[in-house]
Amino acid sequence: MNPSHPSSPGRSLTTDVLVLGAGGAGLPAAVQAYESGARSVVVLEKRASTGGNAVFANGIFACESPVQRRFQVELDRDELFRQAMAWHHYDRIDARILRAYIDKCGDTIAWLMARGVEFEVGPQMGMYPGQPPSWHIAINKKTGDLSRFTQVFRLLQQELTERGGQVLTQVDTQHLLRDPSGRVCGAYALDKDGQPVTVEARTV
Repeated sequence: MNPSHPSSPGRSLTTDVLVLGAGGAGLPAAVQAYESGARSVVVLEKRASTGGNAVFANGIFACESPVQRRFQVELDRDELFRQAMAWHHYDRIDARILRAYIDKCGDTIAWLMARGVEFEVGPQMGMYPGQPPSWHIAINKKTGDLSRFTQVFRLLQQELTERGGQVLTQVDTQHLLRDPSGRVCGAYALDKDGQPVTVEARTV
């Protein structure tokens, strides 16, 4: 699939997977969609660039990651969950979401490292006082300096493009499309010139 640029009047695209937003969740989801067997992926982003607010981050929390194992940092996920729940007094926190986040965060680091991202581990941003180092800081591969996550999204977007995915920037989603059964099957958006972009997808 090789649709024209969305600035053309009334563009209509068809794709296996449509991702709304090219930020800290959207770009990884788009790349993962290809890993999970999607044949085509389209990402709609209303800003002029990808990454969203996540480009300003200088690190990401994780436990039991390959980086921590390399530096012999022991941060057990079960103990981390217990300590974090206790620190929050078991109040105003969804234990299931926190558990899922803790269980998967080490895999997230490994997933990014497989794409060429390098990390240093530091003590910032712990879930409770005195916690072992858990903050994974991205390293600029050219200079070796610690850097923000801009390079992470550059790598993800490059991989997405190389796999055939499309990221359409300055395209603002207006509403979702639904089939007669009520299932979400796409989105209606406007490009920077106010021209409509309609995307039909098997999965949104």
